[in-house]
Amino acid sequence: MITPPPYDLEQLLEEFAVAGVPVQTISYFEGELKTVTPEGEWIPLPESAAPVVAAHVPIDRQAVAAAKRNQVLAIAQTTVGVQLTLLTAVQQRAILACLLYKAGGVSTDMKVLPLNQWVT
Repeated sequence: MITPPPYDLEQLLEEFAVAGVPVQTISYFEGELKTVTPEGEWIPLPESAAPVVAAHVPIDRQAVAAAKRNQVLAIAQTTVGVQLTLLTAVQQRAILACLLYKAGGVSTDMKVLPLNQWVT
């Protein structure tokens, strides 16, 4: 069984960028974080990454996605009984998001999936 890393790698990359740590790619294997050289060799992170890694608190992406879904549903609910021509841009996007979700075109983290995965 593969154990997921104790880090949110996407979030960690964002934190490195904010802190000015020169890391473009990271991976977690053999129990540690590594980065890749231009030659393709995986090496340990630079020392400047240590404070960022130590302060890293992974966000709960499922909770964030659930909050986004709830926000979209709340906005979509405001469209009930409203004439289509009177919907605001925000309401239109909420309705579109609901339709995309129902069609299977939205991932669990509320991102639109590639068309070939859900358009038949």
